[in-house]
Amino acid sequence: MRAKVAGFYAHRMDSHFSIPQISISPGYISLWNQWQGPKRKKISQPSVEPDDNVEKNDRPEQFEDNRSYGVMSKVTQRKVCKIIDWLILMADEKFYKAIGYKTGVRFRINFVTLTLSSAQIHTDDQIKKQLLQPFLKIAGRKWNLKNYVQRSEAQYNGNIHFHLITDKFIPHDQLRNVWNNLQARLGYIDRYREERKAFHKSGFRVQTELLYRWTYNEQKNAFKKGMSHNWSSPNSTDVHKVKNINNLSAYLCKYCVKNSPVKPVPVDWKEVQEPDGRNLADQTAEITRNDPDARRMIEGRVWSCNYELSRCRAWRDDLTDTIRDEINSLMDRFPRYVKHYDYHTVFYMPFSKWVLEPVTHLYYEFMQHLQQGAVPKVHRDRAPGPQIAPLLPAKPSFVQTLLFSNITSRLQPVRSLYND
Repeated sequence: MRAKVAGFYAHRMDSHFSIPQISISPGYISLWNQWQGPKRKKISQPSVEPDDNVEKNDRPEQFEDNRSYGVMSKVTQRKVCKIIDWLILMADEKFYKAIGYKTGVRFRINFVTLTLSSAQIHTDDQIKKQLLQPFLKIAGRKWNLKNYVQRSEAQYNGNIHFHLITDKFIPHDQLRNVWNNLQARLGYIDRYREERKAFHKSGFRVQTELLYRWTYNEQKNAFKKGMSHNWSSPNSTDVHKVKNINNLSAYLCKYCVKNSPVKPVPVDWKEVQEPDGRNLADQTAEITRNDPDARRMIEGRVWSCNYELSRCRAWRDDLTDTIRDEINSLMDRFPRYVKHYDYHTVFYMPFSKWVLEPVTHLYYEFMQHLQQGAVPKVHRDRAPGPQIAPLLPAKPSFVQTLLFSNITSRLQPVRSLYND
């Protein structure tokens, strides 16, 4: 394997015209040969005489409709997974101890789900603009939320809901209060209260269709709690436990990039908003009649993240002999992480694992890249006018401060080796 790291497809190219390259991301290391020889000349295609029977506006079938229909492409899935890897790398370890408890918990990532309390009557774009975006702004002011990855999906009943991955601790009670206050602006809390009061007008009733996942005692306790605050604080938020998950990146990527079978059937929102019209659940039932796992399509973007995460870049450079030897030692010790493709080789070991191995030069180069240009220094804000505000020089951003706070102690002895 040692001889194949730099020239794993040397038989395809002349080694005098190719240079071994290396690229390091938080989740993997990639190796390939970069062709430096003369480029192949383009072969001009013979001109085709126009056909009078074909209209000018006719296009190939694959370009007739290029909408995503709420489905992530393979390229987008890989991009989102890379951003999640950067978010995990930047997140520092935090400690939280609840009032009244002797022990606390240490964590890095917070995984939150936001749902609607009653049937959706607004369009997906309206929900994102009037609920999700204000929530992110409030979270930035209230909990200093800066880094996040968001994914929008449709539930079985057709309602849109959001998965939010952050690196900040958010108290569950405050999270629910902020989200419910935003829902109240659009009337979802009032409709939820009316539905609960109508359902329990004669006293406590059991929802038998939910007994398989919601027991009788749990439903009765939820009824008593709802009556105590007049059904004004529905359980519309959920915080997932990710502390004891071995492969956190794979777990989060599974949630954020999974694609359910989506039916490209548009929702008639005018009929949803009419009192006597078909609601969203009825329209979704028609979509999922033949395919129970199908979902309706989400309108607009299905994911988003903050600007700093979207601008993170992997380290790329020529493969030197010293780094090649360290890569060879890693591949020899962990062959199950090695995957050979036609034109490149990928070592699927995350940074958090290979950094513990004796790879001093590889670690130093990657840390230098993180300090110099992997993360943008400031957020690209828009000025009041049509122009973009210029970037502020020299001042490190909050993201860089988090990223470099825990590596100074280890980077200092490595620098001393280079200075010597």
